[in-house]
Amino acid sequence: MIDAGQLRLLHRPLPRPDPLRGSLPDRFPPVPVLTAGLDEDFALLDALGSEHLAGLVIAGVGMGHVSPAAMPRLRRLLDAGTPVVVATRIAAGGTSTHHYAYPGSEVDLLDAGAVMAGFLPPAKARLLLQAQLASGASAAQIRESFEAYAS
Repeated sequence: MIDAGQLRLLHRPLPRPDPLRGSLPDRFPPVPVLTAGLDEDFALLDALGSEHLAGLVIAGVGMGHVSPAAMPRLRRLLDAGTPVVVATRIAAGGTSTHHYAYPGSEVDLLDAGAVMAGFLPPAKARLLLQAQLASGASAAQIRESFEAYAS
Protein backbone atom coordinates (compact mmCIF):
# COMPACT_ATOMS: atom_id res chain seq x y z
CA MET A 1 0.00 0.00 0.00
CA ILE A 2 1.19 3.49 -0.73
CA ASP A 3 -0.04 6.14 1.65
CA ALA A 4 1.32 9.64 1.90
CA GLY A 5 4.65 8.63 0.41
CA GLN A 6 5.03 5.52 2.56
CA LEU A 7 5.23 2.06 1.09
CA ARG A 8 3.88 -0.84 3.15
CA LEU A 9 4.21 -4.37 1.80
CA LEU A 10 1.19 -6.55 2.47
CA HIS A 11 2.83 -9.64 1.00
CA ARG A 12 6.47 -10.54 0.75
CA PRO A 13 7.51 -10.82 -2.92
CA LEU A 14 8.42 -14.27 -4.20
CA PRO A 15 12.09 -14.82 -4.99
CA ARG A 16 12.84 -14.45 -8.68
CA PRO A 17 13.82 -17.68 -10.41
CA ASP A 18 17.12 -17.77 -12.26
CA PRO A 19 16.77 -16.73 -15.89
CA LEU A 20 17.12 -19.40 -18.54
CA ARG A 21 20.53 -19.53 -20.16
CA GLY A 22 21.34 -19.83 -23.83
CA SER A 23 19.64 -18.63 -26.96
CA LEU A 24 16.09 -19.27 -28.08
CA PRO A 25 15.59 -22.16 -30.48
CA ASP A 26 14.31 -21.64 -34.01
CA ARG A 27 11.26 -23.63 -32.99
CA PHE A 28 9.91 -24.53 -29.57
CA PRO A 29 9.05 -28.16 -28.79
CA PRO A 30 5.36 -29.03 -29.27
CA VAL A 31 3.51 -28.70 -25.96
CA PRO A 32 -0.29 -28.66 -26.28
CA VAL A 33 -2.57 -27.29 -23.59
CA LEU A 34 -5.65 -29.38 -22.82
CA THR A 35 -8.47 -28.12 -20.64
CA ALA A 36 -9.82 -30.54 -18.06
CA GLY A 37 -13.56 -30.89 -17.78
CA LEU A 38 -16.14 -33.04 -16.12
CA ASP A 39 -15.42 -36.66 -17.10
CA GLU A 40 -12.82 -35.58 -19.72
CA ASP A 41 -10.67 -38.59 -20.62
CA PHE A 42 -8.19 -36.83 -22.96
CA ALA A 43 -8.79 -39.40 -25.72
CA LEU A 44 -7.28 -36.84 -28.11
CA LEU A 45 -3.87 -37.85 -26.71
CA ASP A 46 -4.19 -41.24 -28.42
CA ALA A 47 -4.10 -39.52 -31.83
CA LEU A 48 -0.97 -37.47 -31.11
CA GLY A 49 2.37 -38.99 -32.03
CA SER A 50 5.52 -38.25 -30.06
CA GLU A 51 6.55 -35.73 -32.75
CA HIS A 52 3.53 -33.64 -31.68
CA LEU A 53 3.93 -34.09 -27.94
CA ALA A 54 7.23 -33.19 -26.28
CA GLY A 55 5.30 -32.23 -23.14
CA LEU A 56 1.76 -31.47 -22.03
CA VAL A 57 0.11 -28.76 -19.98
CA ILE A 58 -3.28 -29.43 -18.43
CA ALA A 59 -5.57 -26.53 -17.50
CA GLY A 60 -6.98 -28.36 -14.51
CA VAL A 61 -10.16 -27.97 -12.52
CA GLY A 62 -9.97 -26.11 -9.20
CA MET A 63 -6.51 -26.39 -7.66
CA GLY A 64 -5.24 -28.67 -10.44
CA HIS A 65 -7.46 -31.71 -10.86
CA VAL A 66 -8.53 -33.91 -13.75
CA SER A 67 -11.25 -36.53 -13.99
CA PRO A 68 -10.38 -40.09 -12.95
CA ALA A 69 -11.03 -41.08 -16.59
CA ALA A 70 -7.98 -39.03 -17.69
CA MET A 71 -5.51 -40.70 -15.34
CA PRO A 72 -4.70 -43.85 -17.38
CA ARG A 73 -3.61 -41.78 -20.40
CA LEU A 74 -1.70 -39.29 -18.26
CA ARG A 75 0.06 -42.12 -16.41
CA ARG A 76 1.13 -43.67 -19.75
CA LEU A 77 2.59 -40.34 -20.86
CA LEU A 78 4.40 -39.83 -17.58
CA ASP A 79 5.69 -43.42 -17.53
CA ALA A 80 7.08 -42.85 -21.04
CA GLY A 81 8.99 -39.79 -19.78
CA THR A 82 6.76 -37.08 -21.26
CA PRO A 83 6.55 -34.16 -18.81
CA VAL A 84 3.03 -33.19 -17.76
CA VAL A 85 2.47 -29.86 -16.02
CA VAL A 86 -0.86 -29.09 -14.37
CA ALA A 87 -2.04 -25.49 -14.01
CA THR A 88 -5.46 -24.28 -12.93
CA ARG A 89 -8.08 -23.05 -15.35
CA ILE A 90 -9.59 -20.68 -12.79
CA ALA A 91 -8.90 -16.95 -13.06
CA ALA A 92 -7.31 -16.45 -9.64
CA GLY A 93 -5.32 -18.76 -7.42
CA GLY A 94 -2.95 -21.59 -8.09
CA THR A 95 -2.52 -25.32 -7.88
CA SER A 96 -2.23 -27.32 -4.69
CA THR A 97 -0.04 -30.21 -3.66
CA HIS A 98 -1.89 -31.63 -0.67
CA HIS A 99 -5.59 -30.80 -0.33
CA TYR A 100 -7.24 -33.76 -2.07
CA ALA A 101 -6.17 -37.36 -2.68
CA TYR A 102 -8.96 -38.86 -4.82
CA PRO A 103 -8.29 -40.30 -8.31
CA GLY A 104 -7.41 -37.36 -10.58
CA SER A 105 -6.64 -34.99 -7.70
CA GLU A 106 -3.40 -33.07 -7.34
CA VAL A 107 -2.00 -35.71 -4.96
CA ASP A 108 -2.78 -38.46 -7.48
CA LEU A 109 -1.22 -36.44 -10.31
CA LEU A 110 1.90 -35.74 -8.26
CA ASP A 111 2.19 -39.42 -7.32
CA ALA A 112 2.05 -40.25 -11.03
CA GLY A 113 4.91 -37.81 -11.71
CA ALA A 114 3.12 -34.66 -12.91
CA VAL A 115 4.39 -31.20 -12.00
CA MET A 116 2.15 -28.51 -10.53
CA ALA A 117 2.40 -25.04 -12.10
CA GLY A 118 1.65 -23.17 -8.86
CA PHE A 119 0.49 -19.65 -9.66
CA LEU A 120 1.42 -19.80 -13.36
CA PRO A 121 -1.60 -19.82 -15.67
CA PRO A 122 -1.66 -22.47 -18.42
CA ALA A 123 -0.19 -20.26 -21.18
CA LYS A 124 2.79 -19.23 -19.04
CA ALA A 125 3.28 -22.80 -17.80
CA ARG A 126 3.40 -23.91 -21.43
CA LEU A 127 6.04 -21.35 -22.31
CA LEU A 128 8.20 -22.28 -19.31
CA LEU A 129 7.92 -25.98 -20.14
CA GLN A 130 8.78 -25.33 -23.79
CA ALA A 131 11.82 -23.27 -22.79
CA GLN A 132 12.97 -25.96 -20.37
CA LEU A 133 12.55 -28.69 -22.98
CA ALA A 134 14.38 -26.61 -25.61
CA SER A 135 17.31 -26.19 -23.22
CA GLY A 136 17.53 -29.95 -22.63
CA ALA A 137 16.42 -29.74 -18.98
CA SER A 138 16.06 -32.98 -17.04
CA ALA A 139 12.84 -33.97 -15.31
CA ALA A 140 14.32 -32.76 -12.00
CA GLN A 141 15.28 -29.40 -13.53
CA ILE A 142 11.78 -28.98 -14.98
CA ARG A 143 10.22 -29.74 -11.60
CA GLU A 144 12.58 -27.28 -9.89
CA SER A 145 11.77 -24.53 -12.40
CA PHE A 146 8.08 -24.73 -11.46
CA GLU A 147 8.73 -24.83 -7.70
CA ALA A 148 9.47 -21.08 -7.81
CA TYR A 149 5.77 -20.57 -8.58
CA ALA A 150 4.36 -23.07 -6.08
CA SER A 151 1.56 -22.04 -3.80
